[in-house]
Amino acid sequence: SYTTGEEHSIRDYTIEENVNLMWLEAFINILLDVPLDKNVAKQDMIAECRLYYTNNPAELKKIDEFENNYCPETVINWYTRDSFVYRLVNKALRMLNIDIIFKFRFLIIDLYQQLKQCHIDYMKSLSTIDPNKVIHTVYRCQHIGTHELEKLKASIGNMICPNSFFSTTEDCLMAQSFVAGSSSSECVIFQIDIPDSYYQNAVDTSNYICPFLKIENLSQFQSESEVIFSLGALFRIESVEKYNMWFVCLKFEDGNDELIKDFYQTDKLENQTYDWQSRCSVEDRILLLTEKFPLSSRNIINIYIKYGVFADVDGLTTAKTLTTYRKGFELLMKCLPDYHYALTIAMQLSIGLLYCNRGERFLAIQFGEEALHVAETYLQIDHECSLICYNYLAVIHQIEDQYTESLSIYEKMLSIAKEHDNSSALLAIYFDINRITCDFG
Repeated sequence: SYTTGEEHSIRDYTIEENVNLMWLEAFINILLDVPLDKNVAKQDMIAECRLYYTNNPAELKKIDEFENNYCPETVINWYTRDSFVYRLVNKALRMLNIDIIFKFRFLIIDLYQQLKQCHIDYMKSLSTIDPNKVIHTVYRCQHIGTHELEKLKASIGNMICPNSFFSTTEDCLMAQSFVAGSSSSECVIFQIDIPDSYYQNAVDTSNYICPFLKIENLSQFQSESEVIFSLGALFRIESVEKYNMWFVCLKFEDGNDELIKDFYQTDKLENQTYDWQSRCSVEDRILLLTEKFPLSSRNIINIYIKYGVFADVDGLTTAKTLTTYRKGFELLMKCLPDYHYALTIAMQLSIGLLYCNRGERFLAIQFGEEALHVAETYLQIDHECSLICYNYLAVIHQIEDQYTESLSIYEKMLSIAKEHDNSSALLAIYFDINRITCDFG
């Protein structure tokens, strides 16, 4: 429902608080990956819009016009109109409501794809256009709460990420004219600088993470010098200063920095910390997400796998978490060629660790033994895979106070390490054997 739930614009998106970005970015990737029945998707969106504007004849007339005349080439024109399209799409995105966002998948995909293609064309044409027409600085003026302002002031050097398509203008005075006065919030001008290095380093134009575009020739309002940034755009907070109003200086990040890549790919989620309430919320969203798309999607599998790692960050692994992770593992095994044995082992041990953290040690050992079987059957040439599996089992037995079994496993590891003259492994194994012997006799 549009009438319930809190809306978020730029809040809660520092590099330390990227939970919501994880699912939103993944969701958009899935939208772009999964084959789309455009007629069905368009009717889903139109039905939702008509339901929302049931008692508004003016908007219903615009919805009829959209149904009859819309084509992908006009998506930016429709988005920039003062109409249901802009209001409902961004409202759904700001609320992080996956059910409603899904109903607008038709327009979100068209808008993202046109922004990306036009951005590619723009980047390719840089050498031929007037240097004065290159986009360097844009502005956005909006009201934010005092708490949000204080959070920005305390987050200099961190990232923010709007969770909607982000409209700006090259004209600072124009930006200020869009915002009416308010006594209950702070008026803030966001100044966004696009560094020269972005244009200098733009070699591969096929893989822009978050395209932006000056839309004067495509917009309903061609005199506003409007520049739109796509979903997922990242900005680094450079400064927050008070003049006659608050100025927040941001730098556009293009995604080529290694830290930014980690942020987008969420491959290092296990190194982040989140509160329990946020984790539960993301858990529900991701499970909803996986119900809406064909399970053959490679991105769905990626969601399952990454979520399985993320979900145990705080040690509060749930049965739902394990179901999700195991389902991802099963799907992955069906899609991968038979020779991906190392990944199979990694997944089995990861699931086993989740069971271990829940106190279900029997299942933890079972997954460890299955991983060991794969290593010894298919990866004899790589003895370190076997050592990893044995070490996993030894640790689980130690947790269960089964020190005799653990020592027996370390003896097997010792034999393997000696056979392959693996000095670093030998040192670690001797250390573990000595520790168990000294501590537990």
